[in-house]
Amino acid sequence: MTHRWRKFAFRTGTVLILATAILLPASAAFADPVNPTPSTDGMPGAALWNQVLGWMMQWGLWLSLAAIVLGAGGWWVSASTGSYGGASKGKQFVLGGAIGALIIGLGPTIVNLLFNAGQGG
Repeated sequence: MTHRWRKFAFRTGTVLILATAILLPASAAFADPVNPTPSTDGMPGAALWNQVLGWMMQWGLWLSLAAIVLGAGGWWVSASTGSYGGASKGKQFVLGGAIGALIIGLGPTIVNLLFNAGQGG
């Protein structure tokens, strides 16, 4: 490190320490506890957003099914004609469709699990 960078780092560190020492006690004295709970009570359009999320999940499942069916077909045709590159691509589509359906199905459960873990309960 050159002398100029050491001087800059020292000054920056000093300013940050002083700012923290001044602002930390003041912010702690005026801080209110924050404890929000998610709710859709009175939220305009909450039912619509729930329905839109359901539609998106349905489209995702249809696309996952299409990937599985078309990938399996491509895998079968490619394997039976000796095209191992095509068979590998078909396997990728089948696996991708299965993983996509798994993630779509587990998505709400994962979100709720992580939210509850973050809340400590």
